[in-house]
Amino acid sequence: MFRHMRFTKENLNEFEDKLKSNGYKSIRGHLKTEDYGWWKTFGGDNGYQIAFLIYDFSKYPDYPSDLSIGIQNEFILNKNQLVDRVDMTISDDKMTFSEFEDFSYEFYRLINKFFIK
Repeated sequence: MFRHMRFTKENLNEFEDKLKSNGYKSIRGHLKTEDYGWWKTFGGDNGYQIAFLIYDFSKYPDYPSDLSIGIQNEFILNKNQLVDRVDMTISDDKMTFSEFEDFSYEFYRLINKFFIK
C-alpha cells in the first residue's frame, strides 16, 4: 500500500490511520529528536518493539522537497535476562510498512537463535 516511507503532510494521515488500525499507538516522546512516533510491542514480555518515528521537515523554511515528512524505522529489543538492549534503525524510505515488520521479526528470530537461546 505505501511503497515509500516519505510523505507530504496531506498523505501522512492515511499512513497513520494504517498504523493505528494495526495496533500502533502514537507516543509524543523523543527517542531520537523525532516530532513523535508510533509504537507497538510484539511477542509479550521477552518480545520487541517497533517504532515508526515521524520527522516533519516542513518546519524548516529552506527544506527543498514537498515530501517533507520523513519516517525512521526502529526495532528495539529491551533488556531481558541475557541482553541489555538491541536496536536496529533503518532510514531507507523505499521499505514498506509490512516489509519492515517482517524484517524486524526475522531480526528478532536471529537474535534469539544466535545470542539468546
